[in-house]
Amino acid sequence: VIDGVIKEPPSQSEVDRIKTKVVKDFELSFNNTERVSRELSEWAAMGDWRLMFLDRDRFEKVTPEDVARVAAKYLKASNRTTGEFIPTENPDKDRTVVPAPPDVSELLKNYTGKAAVADGEVFDPSPANIDARTVRFTLPSGMKVALLQKKTRGGAVTAAISLHYGDEKSVFGRITAAQLAGAMLMRGTQKHSRQELQDELDKIKTQLRANASSTEANVTLTSLRANLPAALTLAAEVLKQPAFPENEFEQIRQASLAGAENALHEPQALAPNALNRHFTQYPSGDPRGVTTFEEDIENYKK
Repeated sequence: VIDGVIKEPPSQSEVDRIKTKVVKDFELSFNNTERVSRELSEWAAMGDWRLMFLDRDRFEKVTPEDVARVAAKYLKASNRTTGEFIPTENPDKDRTVVPAPPDVSELLKNYTGKAAVADGEVFDPSPANIDARTVRFTLPSGMKVALLQKKTRGGAVTAAISLHYGDEKSVFGRITAAQLAGAMLMRGTQKHSRQELQDELDKIKTQLRANASSTEANVTLTSLRANLPAALTLAAEVLKQPAFPENEFEQIRQASLAGAENALHEPQALAPNALNRHFTQYPSGDPRGVTTFEEDIENYKK
């Protein structure tokens, strides 16, 4: 694999994909004060906290040619250490020596950062204040909406959508299929493959998660205020136009089957399953019931 990077360097689209994802993760990290402080301390330990921003700026300028050049220079068999070493009579002496770290003060003497992250507001999290600040209404479809507007760090927006459906009769015996359907939601839509969907989310700096059970589907997303419409459009696409590609389905099914088979030999899985079954007296197939791992295995195979 390592040699392949030298023989076939990554394309422009591959490099852009990674750059977009890294920049997204970098910007979203500023909405988490704990994570930012931890990262800053790591860079400070390497010489100066501003190196974190310099590294970000340099990363944005990386080209496929840069990747190919560095790979050819450093990813050499003569530079590589593996678990097994077989000495030869004439070892390769043409090794690339990693240069000494540069002078940090010289690197940063003229450095100026980018625009600061937007500040949030001091928010009173009491139930009374939350209730007073929340706007509630019902859409023509019957969906109930609650909006809590406040200034957030970095202009971050968090949204959660919960859809409820079915009853104990209509979903009877469909629990496993529903769970697998929920696991498939993020595996591709009729418009985007799994990778294309992730690429679109990275471009609009959005984290999106979707899952479902036999009685409800849930979507949570974190984005930026300006990108919220695009994020909601992708969330709707995930819910309304899933593609359910067969190869992705088989991967999930096999992984679920392996998990259930492994649980048959794990006391930490068997004990709570037995306890839950003891206190949940509903027939197999009922959404309120608890299946055995043997039943799960049989359901996954079907």
